[in-house]
Amino acid sequence: MRTVTSILAALMLTLAIPATSMAKVWEFDMAHSNVYFSIKHIFSTARGYFADFSGTIDLDPEDITSGSIEMTVKTESVDTRITKRDNHLRSDDFFSAARYPEMTFVSSSIRHEEGDTYMVSGTLTIKDVSRDVEVPMIFHGVKKHPALDKQVLGIDFDFTVDRMEYGVGTGKFLEMGLVGKDVDVLVTLEMTD
Repeated sequence: MRTVTSILAALMLTLAIPATSMAKVWEFDMAHSNVYFSIKHIFSTARGYFADFSGTIDLDPEDITSGSIEMTVKTESVDTRITKRDNHLRSDDFFSAARYPEMTFVSSSIRHEEGDTYMVSGTLTIKDVSRDVEVPMIFHGVKKHPALDKQVLGIDFDFTVDRMEYGVGTGKFLEMGLVGKDVDVLVTLEMTD
């Protein structure tokens, strides 16, 4: 009888303990993570990046769909290696960086597509405009860091944003044929535990 009581007590204790997710928050390896963009200028492709970004990447490598992703990008940190152009991008003609210092993305769900490809649904906010979007994500996996006692997780996001939908510009330069409206974005991240 005591044995049965002990088993029942152990079972009840086990059921009372909530199951814990294996998801964990990964830290950005800023030396090997980047937010790049490119856009057409007449015939050429202008390229740049944002140097200042942060966020919370909460992913379980065994169950990616249970995770969540939040990122914040500082608009002031835009860098195309041309100071005059960067200052113009920070101005009210484009990002209005003084008034809108951050762009954000907050995920609402992650679903598996095929292979290493996932679709991340969420809200993208640029300036004062928030839109529901779906962003494809490539999960490269997790491996032991070759030089450090850490695990490394790799993910990429590759998508296109219509800047006019977010008020990044009045359309004047688009109508002149100077600057396109579609911005190709590549977010490539290495995260460590």
